[in-house]
Amino acid sequence: MHLPEGRRQASAILLVAPLFHELPRSRRLLTEMASHLASLGFPAMQFDFYGMGDSMGLGEDTDFDSMRRDLRVAEASLRERIHADSRDRLIVIAFRGGALPVMSWIAAGARPDLVVLWEPILDGLNWLQELEREDAAERRSPGRYSSIRTGRQRDSDDDAGDDLQLMGVAASRKLREDLAEFGMPPPEAREHVAFWAVTRPHMRALELDPEFGLALDADAPEFGGGTRMESALFLSPGVRAIVDALGQAMLAWSGAAARADGGAGS
Repeated sequence: MHLPEGRRQASAILLVAPLFHELPRSRRLLTEMASHLASLGFPAMQFDFYGMGDSMGLGEDTDFDSMRRDLRVAEASLRERIHADSRDRLIVIAFRGGALPVMSWIAAGARPDLVVLWEPILDGLNWLQELEREDAAERRSPGRYSSIRTGRQRDSDDDAGDDLQLMGVAASRKLREDLAEFGMPPPEAREHVAFWAVTRPHMRALELDPEFGLALDADAPEFGGGTRMESALFLSPGVRAIVDALGQAMLAWSGAAARADGGAGS
């Protein structure tokens, strides 16, 4: 939890981390982002889904149902810790695959005020297939298995993957099914939520029309790209500039919302 040192904004931020192997690689980046946003007056909270990261539980019990419960609990905890009232807005920043359970949560009736989709994955089936291909490649990597480097034969089953592991992280069969069957919430479930996006130049058009968008430089660090921790992400100057621009836009949005409520905008 990152709290402002001075006057806080009438909005609080819930950061939803990317999934699977992208989570540990992005831990430092999200922490630095949360700290920077808190310096602008936004209480910012990070959390891990049940069975992922540093949370309790087993990954085999993680699916979209458990993730929706976690999002409800995280929102309630954030509001309680800042003593929020009815005027406080909830901003959700969902990174990469974290967008999938957030959109599922919205489809189930959640109504955050603003959702920022950061390089979002919104095609669960295609992403699952990409991860399975990357997982198979990692299992064959000479840099990972000494038996390949020394020329010893590995069991053919080693390359076939593991129904409960994906990119070295637990992935239940139910979670894989949820990813494969994911569908965007219908328009009526999204009409009361504002959507912004942070994307890369090469990303295809999103299935929703963001009200505001920022573009990362083509050479900005990527969340994907293997499981090794030496490729951990940090707040590079280019990404910091995007976070700064996003923070300023959220300040303006939060102030306008407060004035619309008759509160004192900032």
